[in-house]
Amino acid sequence: MTSITEMEQSLNPTSGTHPIVDLDALDLEKDRRVARATMLLLLAPTLWFARTDITVAAQSSELLNLRVLTRVVFLGALLFGAWRLTRLRDRAQYVRTLLSVSLITAICISLLNLLRLEGSTLPLRTPLMWLLAYYAGLVNRPVLQLIPPLFISTNLILLRLFWVSSGESGTIDGDILVIVVMNAIGALLVWYRNETRVRGAQLWKAERRVRASLEKALAELKQLRGIIPICAHCKEVRTECGNWQALEVYVRTHTDADFSHGICPECVVKHYSDLFAE
Repeated sequence: MTSITEMEQSLNPTSGTHPIVDLDALDLEKDRRVARATMLLLLAPTLWFARTDITVAAQSSELLNLRVLTRVVFLGALLFGAWRLTRLRDRAQYVRTLLSVSLITAICISLLNLLRLEGSTLPLRTPLMWLLAYYAGLVNRPVLQLIPPLFISTNLILLRLFWVSSGESGTIDGDILVIVVMNAIGALLVWYRNETRVRGAQLWKAERRVRASLEKALAELKQLRGIIPICAHCKEVRTECGNWQALEVYVRTHTDADFSHGICPECVVKHYSDLFAE
């Protein structure tokens, strides 16, 4: 049978392996680290594809300047987001920062796809990579997380339909199908992750309620109530099992109180008067 001491150790936040933690803070820390790592990883392909700006816009200096400016804003948004995420500790700040960075990068990706010569090819590798990043790495509130990838996907489909003039309708249709399926899978991932988080929060709250109830019950157990049988001569107390314990031991076992021993003035005179006699 579990003793009161064992119950105390299991409920005590500073002992054992049951610390009381803030689940929201843990989720925020996890999301913050994943989002920051995703932004830093995305710097590499963003810098790598910067060399294509000159190739794509070689026939137009104005187009080149616009692409370079867009690329600078693109990189600046990623660097700012990665830096900002190391300093915020509030969920609201995290949501605003991530939404801002996601929207800026989505606009930049759409502009880079638009700022190309009419009729040129439109590769899907970069947009699909960013769809994966938005859905898997840049975790935000479900509705807000869907906005950037859907914005990119809409622009990409419109460019595929009206800007790319390769004449290969089968290829265009296939690309659109891939984009739609990718977004559907991403939306399912966002929904599943949100459901898992909500269930986890509900279970955590239920555990906290049970823990609080146990702590209340333990506090009531540590209170002496009713009639306590005590010896009129030696002052020992009869326990629930029929044994006799010293008063100090009984009180110490059944409450959080302890004893420190001393001698009252009357007992000093009664028992130790010879020590103080002149």
